Amino acid sequence: MHAACTGVSYTVAARRLAAGTTSADLGRTLYPADALRAGRTLAERVADARLAADLPHGRAAHLTRRFPPRDGGPGVGTLYGGTSRQELLRLAYAVVIDERPDLEPSAIDLAWQAESGEETALDTACAQLDRAVRLLLDEGWERIATATPSSPHLVEVRTDGARQIMDALLVVSEDGHVPGTRVAMTSGRPATIVGAMWGLAGPPIAYAVRPHGLVGSDLVVPPHELLVLAGQGTE
Repeated sequence: MHAACTGVSYTVAARRLAAGTTSADLGRTLYPADALRAGRTLAERVADARLAADLPHGRAAHLTRRFPPRDGGPGVGTLYGGTSRQELLRLAYAVVIDERPDLEPSAIDLAWQAESGEETALDTACAQLDRAVRLLLDEGWERIATATPSSPHLVEVRTDGARQIMDALLVVSEDGHVPGTRVAMTSGRPATIVGAMWGLAGPPIAYAVRPHGLVGSDLVVPPHELLVLAGQGTE
């Protein structure tokens, strides 16, 4: 089955499985679970879901709390971080809602879904909006700043952390692998995923990876040319 799905020979497929790896165009790796967050009471989950349903301010705050900065390891540094990432997300949501009001879910529907305490139900309702926000972040800070001239208090910021937060969010409902996932390139060199490239639908079409032990720019690699190392909560 692995060989048929990936288009490689059965010998290569067997070698990959024996090594405990899977092709990055299969399955998904989620943001590492936080023990404190997993142990939330129903009241706490409902409060989080209500925040996630409040567009654009609350959802931006919810996502920065849900996917906090984490160490990507030697040579990678902090992922999901960065100055003003919550405000950047708030502005990005505001821009998309202003330009594409058809993507904004009904506030009444979101409020009703929030009472279940299931944030993933809200993710489903906001799926098109969330993806549009992620694609907007690819256009850079300048695009958002031009569309929001009423926010002069924010200086130019990098969008890396905000993009990684949205990558982790989209992977919840799509196959794919979050920033921080350890992989091996076809050359055998280990690397870490530091970002995903998205199309208008479906899982990531490519990943930005940072090869271990190499100094220079990140590489953009298609999923089928990466192997996800075992032991990372893959599904």
